[in-house]
Amino acid sequence: MRKKTFARGLAAVLSTAMIGSVLIAGCGKSEEKEKKASEGGKISALLIQSQNNDGLQRMLEKLEEEENIKVDAQVIPDDQYLNILQMKQASGELPDIIQYNIPHLYNYLDPETELYDFSDESWVESLLQPEVSQVDGKQYGFPLKANSGYQCFLYNKDFFEEKDLSIPETTEEFDALCKQIKEMGVSPILLASDAWVPQIWMTNGYARAIGSDEAAVEMTEAILNGEKKFSDYPEMAEVIDNLLDIKDKGYFNDDIATLSWDDAWVELSDQKGAMIMGEAFMIPSNQAMFPDTRFGVFNVPLPFDEKDQISISSYTSGFVAGKDSENIEIVKKMFSAFSTPDYLNLYFEEAPGLPAFEGVEGGELPKDILELYQKHMDAGTYVTEMNLHWGSIEPVFSEKLWTYYLEALTKGNMDGKQVLDNFQADVEKYLKENAM
Repeated sequence: MRKKTFARGLAAVLSTAMIGSVLIAGCGKSEEKEKKASEGGKISALLIQSQNNDGLQRMLEKLEEEENIKVDAQVIPDDQYLNILQMKQASGELPDIIQYNIPHLYNYLDPETELYDFSDESWVESLLQPEVSQVDGKQYGFPLKANSGYQCFLYNKDFFEEKDLSIPETTEEFDALCKQIKEMGVSPILLASDAWVPQIWMTNGYARAIGSDEAAVEMTEAILNGEKKFSDYPEMAEVIDNLLDIKDKGYFNDDIATLSWDDAWVELSDQKGAMIMGEAFMIPSNQAMFPDTRFGVFNVPLPFDEKDQISISSYTSGFVAGKDSENIEIVKKMFSAFSTPDYLNLYFEEAPGLPAFEGVEGGELPKDILELYQKHMDAGTYVTEMNLHWGSIEPVFSEKLWTYYLEALTKGNMDGKQVLDNFQADVEKYLKENAM
């Protein structure tokens, strides 16, 4: 995040004539596309369920009403999204626009060969943090948010106040808090079965255990270059073992293997669970669904992080467009509209956050979310989540490593070292097959 390019005679005449005809045909097609865009039209889209919120729907409705642009969207559940995306990629059936976390999406679709470069569009100049969605200075993505905030514990404020519970500042206090809540017959911490949920603990924990972005980059390069293995960094296994220890103490819900992320939020609101690991901006995103519940945030104390750092989620929800999309002019018109306050304000009305563009009202973020963020920014106690550093091997860690986490939690068949040893073999195989 921050620390964050003919011959002579008759042949020449023929060449010139051919070039001229190509230019004329090209201009004709260009004018036809621009005319089509000005008249509106239809574009295809692949949307991910968790990011297909009410604000986005209002933006799409406004787009159809005012610009006559209809988005024919296929909404995919989160746990199926990457598989569907890769199937469409393999079959050459990518839609006009694709929604996902950026820059993570660039690890599945090659920006240079598969995505359209929007660098020349006027809205690029209005981006507040362009580096989050760019690759080598080129704007392949259209971001909705500047970034996704930071990872932390989310908790039910009403429950804490009713039970006179205090926010823990040490690992001992955290353990005592969990034990106290468990004795009340409530799950201290809710953990869902969605593959991307347990990994939040690890991408957060790894970064905090390694201690700095510089050390994380050095470790990643050493492993990818074959100079080191994950086993050379025992603090990585400690992160996993800490999570397994929390489970062994009975601090998680009993139905980890079946509880969905959406249902976990219902249980958090209903006080069947007290806390959940997530990202701070998930609170404003979910608050509209639970208007009668107050949620708060705190940075969970961890035994391997004496600095008490927060892990920054240096990515954004956004869109990309296929490089060969026949409807690229319509997509451009859509993105141009979406970059304006008239549209993007709708996105943040019920789900406040940090807008990607200047002049957009991000809504009112809860005070404690801002205070915790500012506290760590001022103190310099923050790191970038590990997933960002591991971008070049994201396809293998999302497919393999995340599954190992769930297996270790639900089957008890691996400890931290075994998880990372298995992952080491997967990484080596992936690097060999992809000649990295």
